[in-house]
Amino acid sequence: MSILTSTAGSAVLLVIGIALFIFLCYKNVHTGIAAIAASIIVALGTADGVAVTIFETFAGGVGTLVSTMFFLFTAAGLL
Repeated sequence: MSILTSTAGSAVLLVIGIALFIFLCYKNVHTGIAAIAASIIVALGTADGVAVTIFETFAGGVGTLVSTMFFLFTAAGLL
């Protein structure tokens, strides 16, 4: 068991990821790029590894969000 995948290590990486996301958005970095950078930091604390976490968990979550909120995004685009 790695120190990064322990509960305390994962919690520290989660806080660092959130802080990185806020900092990058404050510095006018695109939100998508900031989210990917922050998720890579958080993925270091998972037992599955970075590649599995980014390409399966994160991408699947984004796809579910877009499909669920499609009509809201479309209505906002029309306005």
